[in-house]
This record gives sequence, C-alpha cells and structure tokens, in this order.
Amino acid sequence: MESPLVSIIIPTFNRVDLIGEAIDSVFAQDYSNWELIIVDDGSTDDTKKQLSNYLKDPRVHYFYQENQGQSVARNKALEQANGELICFLDSDNRWLSHKLTSSIKVLEQNSDADILYANINNINEQGEFIEKSTMEHYSGRIAELLLKDNFVKMNTSMVRKRCFDEMGGFYKGRNWCEDYELWLKFAVKYTFIYLPEVVAEYRIMDDQISSDKARRFKSNEETILRVCNDYGHMMNKSKMKHGISFFYVRRGRWHSSEGNYLLMWKDFLIALKYDPLWQGPYRMLASAFVKGIARKNK
Repeated sequence: MESPLVSIIIPTFNRVDLIGEAIDSVFAQDYSNWELIIVDDGSTDDTKKQLSNYLKDPRVHYFYQENQGQSVARNKALEQANGELICFLDSDNRWLSHKLTSSIKVLEQNSDADILYANINNINEQGEFIEKSTMEHYSGRIAELLLKDNFVKMNTSMVRKRCFDEMGGFYKGRNWCEDYELWLKFAVKYTFIYLPEVVAEYRIMDDQISSDKARRFKSNEETILRVCNDYGHMMNKSKMKHGISFFYVRRGRWHSSEGNYLLMWKDFLIALKYDPLWQGPYRMLASAFVKGIARKNK
C-alpha cells in the first residue's frame, strides 16, 4: 500500500449527526493519497456505529480515548500520522473537493513555505451558506501580525509534519483556542503562505467559544501572553509589543460598544503600556467618548 502523503486528523465528541458530512467531504476530494485519523474523545452517542462503513476503507483509522479534550485528541492523532503533510478537519465542518489538490500544489511550488492556510465560508447548523470570511490574511513570517487576531483557520490548513516534530503539538491544558496557540508558536519559527481560495465550510454552532466574544477575548489574551512569555525572544520586540497593544485596543473597542467603560479603560491603560507612542489607544478613547455623548443625547 502506498504511503500517504497527507494525514487528515478529525477529533470528535458527540457529533454523530454531523461527522458523516465531514468524512464524506474527505472521500469527495479529487486527491486520494491520504489517510484519515479519527480520534473519538469519549463520545457517548453512536459515533462509532456511524463510522462502521467508513472503517472498511484501509485509509481510515479510528481511535477512542476517555474524554480529555480536543487538544489531547489531536496530539494522539499526530502520534499516529504517517504523512509528510498534516491537515485538520473538525467533525462538524466540511471541505470543498479541491482542498487537498490546491493546497499540495501551492506547497510544491513554494518549498520555503512550511504552513499553508486558505479561506472559508461560514455555514449555519443546517449547513446553509451564511457568509464568506472577510478577515485580512498574510503570508511570510507572521508572528507579530497574529498577535492582533487569529486569521489562520484550522480547517483550511496544511502543515509540514516536521513542524510538529520540531516544536511539538497542541498545549494539553487548553480546550479552546488551542489552534491559535499553535499558530502563534509556529509563527515564531516557520513561514506561512496564504492561498486566496475558499477550501472549507465552517459551521457556526451556538455552543462554540467563537460564539461568545467575552470568553474568546479572555482565552486569546491568555494565549498571547503565554506565547510571548515563552517565545518572545524569537520575535521582533517592538513589533511584538505593538501587536499586543493592538489586541487590547481591539478588545477595548468591543467593551466600549457593549457599554463596559470600566473594562475599556483597563484595556486602554494596558495598550498604552505596551506601545505608548501608537495613536491606536487614544483613538479608541476618543471614539468611546463620542459614542458615549451620542448615547446620552438619545
């Protein structure tokens, strides 16, 4: 049997109603030299029964573990991976049929690139199109840019396996935003390349961390500070501080829009500490002042 070029990793927990769509999108790829590693993170539904027909294909491998979180499940899959390239697909999302072909082609043409990512369409729980992601994307050494926000989408990525061999996998202590921590860690050493194509569909679920902005901002803050503490010596110091300041301005603007002015002031002071010469914190404050007056005059 031919060794797989691509190892596809699907962690899952109680997604019996959706995981079939995810796997079907792998089988629908116009590239076939892959292996699929599914790690069941302690599902209590009929996930394993749902997978029985797929497991007849020798390219599909199933592992079960007691519930330990998505990051542990992904690390377990990485230990089993045989491919030179690693891709991730969540069990409630889907790929477009050209995802692997397009990604492989770009990495073959850009041997200096270590990690590829692309664009997504957002879909609702019923699988219907909502919108195309409109975030800014960048190529190259992007660590300081990533501090501002996570624009690398896990389900679009393709990573050379040696990156995991050299820097390790996911941080075991996190059950959300673990992809952000991985990209920040990898970005201090490796080169990213952005493929300006939609290659995946991301399902917006009510129970996702991404649906709760307060929790997302808090988790992102913890991630940013942890990575900067561990790997800040590998970044440009002034750009790193600007990136951190930018994050606090972004969160401060959100606090202002929610009417949480005390929290906005706290973010203003932190942003100012990291980059006192940047106009961003002052513009945030001015904008909040104008909006506050407008609210009072209503």
